[in-house]
Amino acid sequence: MKFSDLSTIKLPHQEDDEPKELKVRIPLEIIKPPKQEFMAAFNRTEPVSRDHTAIIAAKFCKRYYFYTIVLGFTSKLTPQFFKFGKAYHRFREVLEISKEETEQKRYEEAIMASIKTYGKHDPLAGAEFDFLTRERLLRSNKKAFEIVKKERANVKVLAVEQSFEVFLSDGKTRRGGKADQFISYGGRKAGRDFKTTSKDLSNPRTKAYYERGINPNDQFTGYMVGLTHLTGEFVGMLVVEVLFNSKKSGPGIIPFLSTLTPWLMAQWEKEQSVVEDMISIARDRDIWPMEEKNCAFCAFRSVCKSGTEQAQMDQLKKEFIQRPWDYKNLGEDND
Repeated sequence: MKFSDLSTIKLPHQEDDEPKELKVRIPLEIIKPPKQEFMAAFNRTEPVSRDHTAIIAAKFCKRYYFYTIVLGFTSKLTPQFFKFGKAYHRFREVLEISKEETEQKRYEEAIMASIKTYGKHDPLAGAEFDFLTRERLLRSNKKAFEIVKKERANVKVLAVEQSFEVFLSDGKTRRGGKADQFISYGGRKAGRDFKTTSKDLSNPRTKAYYERGINPNDQFTGYMVGLTHLTGEFVGMLVVEVLFNSKKSGPGIIPFLSTLTPWLMAQWEKEQSVVEDMISIARDRDIWPMEEKNCAFCAFRSVCKSGTEQAQMDQLKKEFIQRPWDYKNLGEDND
C-alpha cells in the first residue's frame, strides 16, 4: 500500500488526548473527460477519487454512475430519513468535539446542534417516514447518550469525521471516504460508523437479514483501508452502530462488527482496480451501458426510457438538480 500525500495526517495516540475533528482539505480533483459526445451539453464533474457511493453506483449501473457521479444529478427533494440521519450524525459529532467541561453540557450542546440540523418542522402526518419527528430524534439522541456514558471506560474516541484519500496498491487507483469516528476499542484501534434505518431491528429475522449486509461491505472495507493508511498500522475492525426507528418500534441501538484479515484487504484492493478499469472503458468511449435488470428500482428509469438523447436530457433537467458529488461534504450515509 502507498500513502497518499494528499491525506497524510498525524492522529492522536495517547489515551489522554482530546478527540479531534480533523478537517483534511483535499482538493476536489476533476477528471477531464477524454471524450465528450453523450449529453455533451452537460457539465461533467467526475472526481478523480472514488468513494463507496461512486463505486456502488458503478456496480449498480454504468448509466446510473454517469447520471449521479459524472454529471452530478440528484433528487430535488431531501428524503425525510436522510434529514433525520444527518441530524443524528451531527449529535454524535458535537458530543465528541464540544469544548464544554461537563458531560451534561456537552450533551445539551449536541442536542441543540442536532435540532438545528433537523429543522423547525416535522413531516406532515401521513407522509412517508412521518414518524421520524423531532421528538423521535430527541429520544434517539438520549438513548445514544446513555450508551456513550457507559462506554467511556472502554472506548476512546481519537478522531471524528475523518476524511481520507489514498492510493491503493496498484499505485494509481484512488479511494476516498469520510469515516464517522476513529476509536480505541478495548485497547484495539478501530473505525466506527453510525447508521440509521427505519427497519425494525427488534425483530430477530429483520436483524439477521440486516447483519448480512455488514460483511462483506464495500463502504466498511474502504474505511478500514483508509484508516490503515492514515495510522500506518493495520486496522481490521470497524464497529457499525445502528440506530433503528420504525413506525411501531424504536429508538433502539444495536452494534455490529465488520472485520477484515490482511488477505481480504489486499484482495479488495485488487478488485477496486478492476472496477476502475471498467469505469475507464466507459469513460474513454463515452458509452455508459445500462443494467436493465435494475431499471425497476431506479429513480432514473423515466430518463432512460425517453426516446431521444435530447428527451433524456430534458427529463433529467425536469426531475433532478445538478450538483457535483463530494463525499467529503455530503457524507455516505443512507437508510
